[in-house]
Amino acid sequence: MALRPRIPDRYSSVVTCFFIHGQPGSGSDMAQIAELVPGSINKVQFDRPGWGASPEAVTDLWGNARFLIAEAEKVRGSRILFGYSYGGSVALAAAALRPDLFGSVVLYAPASGVEALVSFDRMLAQGLFGRTLSNLVILVARKLQEDSYGWGKRAGESFWFEQERLATDLKSLDDAVGGLEVPIVAIHGLGDKVVPLSASARLVQRAARAEMVLLEGEGHAISPAVAVQSVYEIVRRARCCKILEIDAN
Repeated sequence: MALRPRIPDRYSSVVTCFFIHGQPGSGSDMAQIAELVPGSINKVQFDRPGWGASPEAVTDLWGNARFLIAEAEKVRGSRILFGYSYGGSVALAAAALRPDLFGSVVLYAPASGVEALVSFDRMLAQGLFGRTLSNLVILVARKLQEDSYGWGKRAGESFWFEQERLATDLKSLDDAVGGLEVPIVAIHGLGDKVVPLSASARLVQRAARAEMVLLEGEGHAISPAVAVQSVYEIVRRARCCKILEIDAN
């Protein structure tokens, strides 16, 4: 069964947070964070097109953004986005396409523009060699990660598809983010070896209302406590804190 957005028909909350997973990944990767978010905030997790059990075909960054927008349009009230790694790119792209739809964006280790590209990304985009390398990466990752079964049977092909288009997609994202007025918080571990810190720094320079939070002793993996506190802070700033009760410590 596909992990589809969990959107109730009726709810009392005025805030819905969409959690967008990275690459490789699936909606279940966001479960630990979503479970810690107060119940007064609606949580939406889903498998991005091409991943997990999604029936949708893999697509590029902007196709992912349009899919997210279509799901967000089904929800009433305020909408915030939490995007991790490549999911951060998707969140930014969606906000750039529909700044009127999303109140705020929280990004964790985001691949937020061309500054996020490293040499290995360019190798993965190289035709048949890149496709073979992508499948090898997924094979090795499956051996190392117990929860990798959730990525779905198409993980190798989806990984390569997104990597092949990554440079072009991130360049277009750079162009779209300039002057974006949606409030953005970019969280980045100082020890991140996957996405360079300069990606978040560049985003803060380009977007009109972006700020960066640096984490000592953290790498690319999400710190659930920090992630949840960031979502809470975004909601508090939006003057929705009356519906929340959370221990800030």
